[in-house]
Amino acid sequence: MKNVVLKKGREESLLKGHHWIFSGAFAECPEKCAGPLLPVYSSTGDLLAHAFINTAPRTIWGRILSFGNEEPFAALERLIFQAIDRRLTYVATPETDSYRLIHGEGDRLPGLIVDRYNDYLVVQIHTLGMDKIKEKIVQLLVQKLSPKGILEKSSGPSRREEGLKDEVKVLFGQVPPEITMKENGHLFSVDPYQGQKTGFFLDQRELRKWLQNHSEGRNLLNVFCYSGGFTIYGLKGGATSATSLDASAKAIDLVEKNIALNGLADTEHTSIVSDAFQFLKEQPLPYNAIVLDPPALIKKKNDFTAGCRGYFEINRQALEKIPSNSLFITCSCSHHMEENLFLKIVQDAARKAGRSITLLHRHSIQPDHPLNPAHPESHYLKGLVFSVA
Repeated sequence: MKNVVLKKGREESLLKGHHWIFSGAFAECPEKCAGPLLPVYSSTGDLLAHAFINTAPRTIWGRILSFGNEEPFAALERLIFQAIDRRLTYVATPETDSYRLIHGEGDRLPGLIVDRYNDYLVVQIHTLGMDKIKEKIVQLLVQKLSPKGILEKSSGPSRREEGLKDEVKVLFGQVPPEITMKENGHLFSVDPYQGQKTGFFLDQRELRKWLQNHSEGRNLLNVFCYSGGFTIYGLKGGATSATSLDASAKAIDLVEKNIALNGLADTEHTSIVSDAFQFLKEQPLPYNAIVLDPPALIKKKNDFTAGCRGYFEINRQALEKIPSNSLFITCSCSHHMEENLFLKIVQDAARKAGRSITLLHRHSIQPDHPLNPAHPESHYLKGLVFSVA
């Protein structure tokens, strides 16, 4: 196997701790390299790192597992155990048994996501290199946590770029089709096989809690509700009524199940199956609290212009009709949408709608979705809370 050598000056990002090596950075690289773990050298012959090398994607050819001369599988064990220990220290409580265990580049493990639901783990693998060491990853997770079961649920365009097919299969033990999880004392039903992502949007825990603390007496509309997380928190926080809206009838069924799980069957709750864009455009919005948490409208760079228009339109339509003195929560989970740009889009939408908005709160990074400062690209979730005059 030929050496992997970087061009002069292209080692700077690695020396700062960045985990990606772009195709244009290589001076020497094996042709048609399909995922092996290889040492990476500078132009002067210094060992910089060990990285999974895959020349199939157009842009990112290298994903670093260990820096310097640290043995890569020793680094794998260290990083997995450190990630888990951080969750057990900062996230896990008797009231919260479900959270993200490993957050890719945020935990210095590019291409690997692991979510915990009660006593079960769901793994997402996005890169060919991580796929090749899947068995070792499972061994380490079992050694550290002794889960009842581990499910792989890997899908998405990044896998296709890496030359991988989508995969859903049990890797260890048994994983049931339905898991009941607990978050801040609230119960949710999770379908790890058929549900969106790994089954639940764990990254919105902090914003859901914020809504609960400020929902008393409000009439809530939860748009793109999926499993009804914001709905449950709002009702538990004293909202007088809540409406959950989603284009998927299965999602609405899940909301109703979670309403029952949390003993909220007697609350004022309405479910609506509808296209969100159409609903916001055509219906009056007599709600003094609205949550807009759409799926990513910008999934790739070519979607950027159309996605920005989409974010502008849904925010404008909601802001045009929402009553004065309302609470307005709006989110974007698009990697390609920077937070300041998202804020500007919402400001422009409010101006077009003739409304005055005041920013009260921003979604904050949580310990189970950490950010590696050397790798800011892994920051994706933006959540803004406004008061609407």
